[in-house]
Amino acid sequence: MITAIVRHSVMRHARQLAMVAGALAIMLPINHALASSKSAFPVNGHVIAGAEQVLAPFAHVRFCAAHREQCQVKRNSIRKSRMRMTPERFAMLERINLSVNNAIIPQADQPGLLGDTWTLAPSRGDCDDYAVSKRAELLAKGWSSRSLLLVSATLPDRQEHLVLVVRTSAGDVVLDNLRRDVRPVSAVRYDWRSIQDESNPAFWRRVDSRMMLMAVAPPISEEQVRTVQMAGRYSLADAGLSLRGTITR
Repeated sequence: MITAIVRHSVMRHARQLAMVAGALAIMLPINHALASSKSAFPVNGHVIAGAEQVLAPFAHVRFCAAHREQCQVKRNSIRKSRMRMTPERFAMLERINLSVNNAIIPQADQPGLLGDTWTLAPSRGDCDDYAVSKRAELLAKGWSSRSLLLVSATLPDRQEHLVLVVRTSAGDVVLDNLRRDVRPVSAVRYDWRSIQDESNPAFWRRVDSRMMLMAVAPPISEEQVRTVQMAGRYSLADAGLSLRGTITR
């Protein structure tokens, strides 16, 4: 009788350990690359969802007329809409975000439609100058134009804002002149308004307010969710797992 109880207890604990090991096995391929690098990048699989085409910002039309090379499809753009994220590439995004933020002294444009100008690498400028300068640097380093999208937004204080969103295999990340760090788009509390078209950077699309952030990671089963949660120390965000669906405001 005692032997049977001991055997049952051992088997029960073995099953629990197997479930935890399974959870860790799900996460290790993703987290191993993060832990082995000095710069861990965010993994959540969320992208900004675009809707129908809208008129491009007038300042962007003027920018494209002055810098046609910045508004053309570049590097494998038909085949690749998301750059494969690696620790080295994320470190590059961090360096460029910080270097451009440090290089440009903040200064607002002149008021009015004609006063809004987008300039590459000025000594002084506002949010749009930071965004286009970062995009130009990444294009020069070989990044696909389909993965480098300018996005207009409204800040919590209702000011208009422009940032560069980089579309990667780990989801969209934001390069912002108001922040030193590069963040996943789901962590940025802006009211997204319009976004460059992936297929042609001269065109823009409205951001779908009903589906602002769309999860693009492969769906996982409820059993996998419970298994990961049993691991205790880890969350779904740590594992980079996301249920297919949307996050609404």
